Amino acid sequence: WMVQRDNPFFGRPLVNRYWKHFFTRGLVHPEDDMRATNPASNPELLDALAQTFIDSGYNLKAFIRLICQSATYQLDSHPNEVNEDDKQNFSRYYPRRLSAEEIRDSILNLTGKLNLKMGGPSIYTEVPRDVLATASRPGGAWGNSYEEDRNRRSVYIYVKRSLHEPFLSAFDWADTDNTCDVRFVTTVPTQTLTLLNSKFLNDSAESLAKRLAK
Repeated sequence: WMVQRDNPFFGRPLVNRYWKHFFTRGLVHPEDDMRATNPASNPELLDALAQTFIDSGYNLKAFIRLICQSATYQLDSHPNEVNEDDKQNFSRYYPRRLSAEEIRDSILNLTGKLNLKMGGPSIYTEVPRDVLATASRPGGAWGNSYEEDRNRRSVYIYVKRSLHEPFLSAFDWADTDNTCDVRFVTTVPTQTLTLLNSKFLNDSAESLAKRLAK
């Protein structure tokens, strides 16, 4: 019954999550409460999107393409007296911050070193010794990967609950100790300091300079 194509409720939570990713706010908000007591701002749209997603055979690429080609997604972000505070009806686009993974991947892409290899085992980034020293087993807490593997997308970084990847943690990486329905979005001094002082950023800046010079 749950996965029958005439049951739109099955696709609703995932559709709502993806909507939030593109528009900063889900059709149901907060996104982790899909109960009937927390109705969607546009229930007809939510059901239609869920049914389209199910009818496509749960094709995420097709669903993302549908969202990105919509007139709603292509609205500009300039406020006016009509849409200035109209988040619920999505009458203008609200810019969103890049996630931690997107920031790292964008930097690697600028240097020309981003490795787009798909699949395979997790990879280990270069972690400062001071961070490794805080682990319960300093010598065996973190593995080593070749530079080419370290330049893979952030989704492949090994997740260790007791030792967080420092760069991603600075930019509001997901909490690995509990379920993380919504990531916090912060603006703190450590983010600026990370962009100024981390070895990853300095190495990337050097690589970008060499790429431009070449």
